[in-house]
Amino acid sequence: MDIPTLNKMVQLVETHQDLAEFMVVLRQYLHDDPGDWENPTLDRYLDAMSRWTKTMESYYHWRDEEMPKNPSWKTFAMILIAATYE
Repeated sequence: MDIPTLNKMVQLVETHQDLAEFMVVLRQYLHDDPGDWENPTLDRYLDAMSRWTKTMESYYHWRDEEMPKNPSWKTFAMILIAATYE
């Protein structure tokens, strides 16, 4: 598993079940390759999630997209994956 593959998987998240399945894969990735994670501890991961969420408007701006007013399951998955390498 790698970040590009996970980013592709994020695009398929539409339901809460999709998100739950994505979280299982993400956890397995941490288990298998903790060295690939910038934030492998819960403390660092939650801090990265918070920082990315606070600045996610710049992510959408950079992509020339409007930030969602009502975040989706996919948005939450994006936050989870961003915190792995943020």
